[in-house]
Amino acid sequence: MKRLLAGAAVLAAAGGAGVAGSAIGQGTGGTLGAKAVGKQTVEVRIKESSANFGANCPDPKKSVRECERDESPRIASVAGGNGAIYVDDRKVGTAYFSNVVAKRGKSGADLFNATLVFSDGTITLQGSSLYAQEDNQTNSITGGTGAYAGARGVEAEEMAPGGSRREFRVKVTLTFIS
Repeated sequence: MKRLLAGAAVLAAAGGAGVAGSAIGQGTGGTLGAKAVGKQTVEVRIKESSANFGANCPDPKKSVRECERDESPRIASVAGGNGAIYVDDRKVGTAYFSNVVAKRGKSGADLFNATLVFSDGTITLQGSSLYAQEDNQTNSITGGTGAYAGARGVEAEEMAPGGSRREFRVKVTLTFIS
């Protein structure tokens, strides 16, 4: 399963807020939740380990590792995991995500769900991805809790530099609309 949070193998709060004294989701509008406006960029760091990522493959002949790296996973293959959310090298939360394969092959697709957990609430994401376009994914911000209750907007993902062989990084940009 190629896509984790952003694409591939694609996003708990430790202290909460975001950049330059504003909360995640505050953007330039000075409000949170349903009235949030503006953009916020975070980085999700996902370590490749059984504690952070797993796959359930409907093919009993394959190992979990083979399923995780399969370029054409079977329909109903499921992957899920978690990664720390950072802003300027400061951990601000945890991303939990899952993908379900809905169409097989190089032109395949999967369904994506994620929850970003911060100290002051959560943001929920939902979308689908086409494998042919996995380098730049967009999903919907479908809501949230706490400071992000009623949040709406678009979430965009792209691979971020600075990862390693056992960790990859995803740049996540949240664009809130009112």
